[in-house]
Amino acid sequence: MNKIIVQIYIEQNRNYSRLACEIQFVRSMGYYLIQIYIPSGLIVIISWVSFWLNRTATPARVQLGVTTVLTMTTLMSSTNAALPKISYVKSIDVYLGTCFIMVFASLLEYATVGYLAKRIQMRMNRFMAIQKMLEQKKFVNGGQDGGGGHAPKQAVSKMTKISNNFYDYLKKINFDKKNRRKFVIGCWLST
Repeated sequence: MNKIIVQIYIEQNRNYSRLACEIQFVRSMGYYLIQIYIPSGLIVIISWVSFWLNRTATPARVQLGVTTVLTMTTLMSSTNAALPKISYVKSIDVYLGTCFIMVFASLLEYATVGYLAKRIQMRMNRFMAIQKMLEQKKFVNGGQDGGGGHAPKQAVSKMTKISNNFYDYLKKINFDKKNRRKFVIGCWLST
């Protein structure tokens, strides 16, 4: 609802006459609310759906993240094209910029989770390889030392002690697919 209030004052003095005009504009928020604010807020909420998707659902998470980033970019550019070109930052620019950062951050979250999952898998593979080597070593040295199938104490390296501690830790927490969160926390604490 645009209101235009015009007030005209006419004053006459001895030497001159003056005409004063006061115009007051009021902008309607309905258009901006329906076309910009609500859609951008919904796009941010849609980008948060990727937090509830499974980590292994790569196509769904990537498609959701890229689509929301591109939609926010289109919304920002169409809004800036419709508004006048000015040299200072408007409040709608701050709002849309914040929405874009939140959408982009949800896409970066997936990249971070993928990297950390790959790092954890590499640690598990390395641990399994070390464990396999230890079992082979115990099997080969089983009859030579006469100590009940254990390798001599001189042959136990620092890496073997670390892997044994790690293996004991996994046994202690009863490691399986349900306990991956505990494993991740243990890996973070060990780095």
